[in-house]
Amino acid sequence: MTIRKRIAAADQILLSWAAAAGRPGLDRAMQGLGHAADNGALWIAVATGLGVRRNKWTRRAALRGLASLAIASTTANVIVKQLVGRARPAGPPGVTSGPSSRPLRTTSLSGLVLIVNCSAGTASSALAESLGASLPEAEIIVATADDDMDGLFRKAAARARILGVAGGDGTIRLAAGIAVDAGLPLLVVPAGTFNHFAADLGVESAQDALAALSRGDSVLVDVGTADSAAFLNTASTGVYVDLVQARRRIEPALGKWPAVLIALVHVLRTRPDSNQP
Repeated sequence: MTIRKRIAAADQILLSWAAAAGRPGLDRAMQGLGHAADNGALWIAVATGLGVRRNKWTRRAALRGLASLAIASTTANVIVKQLVGRARPAGPPGVTSGPSSRPLRTTSLSGLVLIVNCSAGTASSALAESLGASLPEAEIIVATADDDMDGLFRKAAARARILGVAGGDGTIRLAAGIAVDAGLPLLVVPAGTFNHFAADLGVESAQDALAALSRGDSVLVDVGTADSAAFLNTASTGVYVDLVQARRRIEPALGKWPAVLIALVHVLRTRPDSNQP
């Protein structure tokens, strides 16, 4: 497991523990800690503490930190938000998507079969254990890159009342198509690299998904098809498809991001219409 996955898994375990603790004092402390970072107050306080020292290196670090805060805040709040223009989710997030808008009740969790794709961005066996601890009546399946994902989801759908998936956009897309075919609601747990679809639902973490499931929240979404395959938020054609295919051939030897760069150069040099306007 990579360091990034270990950190993400530890974060999910900590979130599950904090949510299950049921201590009002802890809730207030965590809310206060979260609010402490509003408007950069926490980082300004840290920079102030460094700046009052007489060491030039700590003062320089304080100035650099404030400059970084100003640049990041301006980029996110002034530039990106104006370009994207998407409102923040209001109220509790919905988590289920697929062919049904029927509410999910906690009494039906024994019919949940959830597959954790450990080859996805932040998914891991530790995440699977955390989900299993939070959903003791559910069936949790740990899958790897060597497994037949399509076969696993179809077998799970045949015995499930709710089909669950923890993975990235690609895994969720596959699960959504099978959920539609089986007439099942789909529980989406974001555990990929970008999690675009889950973010569109307002589900930012596994804890968000579990909270929505326990409340019985659900969302009805459209599922499209492209080349006889289901898709949810995006479908790609052209150079991008060639780039992904080239990257996947190189990735096992070099890792994802070096493979992306090499694949990009290869596709731009070899694709016949890459130089066309």
